[in-house]
Amino acid sequence: MDLRIAKWLLIFCIVNPAQAATTELKVGIANQHYDSLRLENGKLVGNLAEPYQCVVDDLTYSIKYYVLPQIRVLNLLQTGGLDVGIPLVQQPDRDVYAMFAEPLLWPPFHLYTKKDIDTSGDLSGYTFTVVRSAARGGKEYLARNPNFIEVNEWGHALSMAQFGRADGAVIPAPVIKSLPAKRFEGLKKQDFGSIPLSMYVSRQSANTHEILSHLNASIQHCLQKVD
Repeated sequence: MDLRIAKWLLIFCIVNPAQAATTELKVGIANQHYDSLRLENGKLVGNLAEPYQCVVDDLTYSIKYYVLPQIRVLNLLQTGGLDVGIPLVQQPDRDVYAMFAEPLLWPPFHLYTKKDIDTSGDLSGYTFTVVRSAARGGKEYLARNPNFIEVNEWGHALSMAQFGRADGAVIPAPVIKSLPAKRFEGLKKQDFGSIPLSMYVSRQSANTHEILSHLNASIQHCLQKVD
């Protein structure tokens, strides 16, 4: 090969981002979903694990996991400290700094209250508890303007409803199985919508669109297996 051609090929490979594709993905697991999705011996386990593990197994990337508080996962997605965050629902504020993959699941949310509440109308007179940085239910319910108090734990959210310090607690269905039955004593369950659950890719990653494309292809492949 002509030395001049070889020189330009070498320069092209160094400066062309397409030739420097990421082979390792830094994936953050939000540990507030510990019983729903956690890491054991390098594998995802929990009642949300199967579809996520399917996607990971379908990828050609090397995966490096980081188990962190959800707020930390979100912060690192903003700065590019993580490439991907799981399991996360889609929310408008997150769309600013990360790109949401195709939905993997549509988990329902439930509202636990001591008294019956008509959730089909205006909710501006009610205050519900939610876990900090967690989703708050389906957008059709949020459009009715309920007020929210943020707490650090699901159990605390429910106890505030039990003791009348809030009108209710919004809990995602995957979390319910991980909580003891006494947390729900004296409370009534109502539907509170559903939100797409999947994963976010940081807009600060070196190859955001490439990563997202691979994730979406793997998600589609895994969903077809279920069908």
